[in-house]
Amino acid sequence: MSQLRPRSFTSIEALRQSFDESFSIPALASEADLEQFLAIRSAGQPLALRVAELTRLEGRREIVGLPVENRDLLGIAGIQGRLVPIYCLASLLGLGRDAADWRWIAVCCLPDLLGLAFESLDACFSTPRTSILELGGERAPREPVQHAVRFAGAVRNVVQLHSLQAVLRKIALGAGGAIKES
Repeated sequence: MSQLRPRSFTSIEALRQSFDESFSIPALASEADLEQFLAIRSAGQPLALRVAELTRLEGRREIVGLPVENRDLLGIAGIQGRLVPIYCLASLLGLGRDAADWRWIAVCCLPDLLGLAFESLDACFSTPRTSILELGGERAPREPVQHAVRFAGAVRNVVQLHSLQAVLRKIALGAGGAIKES
C-alpha cells in the first residue's frame, strides 16, 4: 500500500498543475465568434465564399447551354431534381472566363436558386469575425466584393453572394433575359 500512495499523490499534483496551467492559456474563440469560409480559386485568383451563404457544393456536371446573350450564364444543370442556372464566377467578377476549366459549383439559394462555377476548391476554414478585413476605396454598397480574409499566407477577397445575386437580377431585368433568335 505504501507504493500506491506516492502514485496517487503524483497524479493529484499533476491534475492540480494541469488545472492551474489552463488559466494561463489564452481563451479560444467561441464558435459564435467564428465564420466559416471556402477557400476557392476562380481564373487563378484566390477567393473566399461564406459557407453560411451556400446551400451545397457540387462537382462538375453536365450543363445545357441556353441561347441567351448573357455571356456569364453557362447554362442550366439539374441539381437535386431542380433546374439551376449556372454562372461563371470569374466572368461575373470581371476576372476573365474560366468556363472550360471549372470543376465545382457553389449552389446558393438566396431568394433565387443559382450556381456559380469555379475552378478549384482549396480548403474550408474558420476565422474570427474580428479578423475579416473591410476593403476601402469607393466601393458601391452592393458590389460583390467588400471584404477579405487571410488564409494560408494569402489574402482572399470574399465574394458576397447576396450582392452578386442583386447584380444578376439587375442584368436580367435590363437585358430582359433576351433569347437569341436562331
